[in-house]
Amino acid sequence: MTHHIYKVGDPILSRNSSNSSSRSTCSSSSLLLVVVLVAAAAAAAEAAVVVVVVVVVVVVVVVVVVVVVVVVVMTVVVKQLKSRGSINNNISNEKATVSIAKSFL
Repeated sequence: MTHHIYKVGDPILSRNSSNSSSRSTCSSSSLLLVVVLVAAAAAAAEAAVVVVVVVVVVVVVVVVVVVVVVVVVMTVVVKQLKSRGSINNNISNEKATVSIAKSFL
């Protein structure tokens, strides 16, 4: 069995050592790039989800507030019209509200 002793400056040793170091540098830089891209994609997806949730919550709150305001205003209007005699007192507030709403449409 023959053993070859490599010396500094030996072309085989130089070539192998340079290839392995460049290979490890390349793989570590590409690994770092992949990690950065995955982190950026996760952050963008998380930000998009947060934006969508915030928009949905804001829209739901606005719709609920508008409905409550309309119901309160229509109740006040119906009571005022009943007190003036413009609406028959025997009719329910709901029917009066529906008839007033239909007149606006």
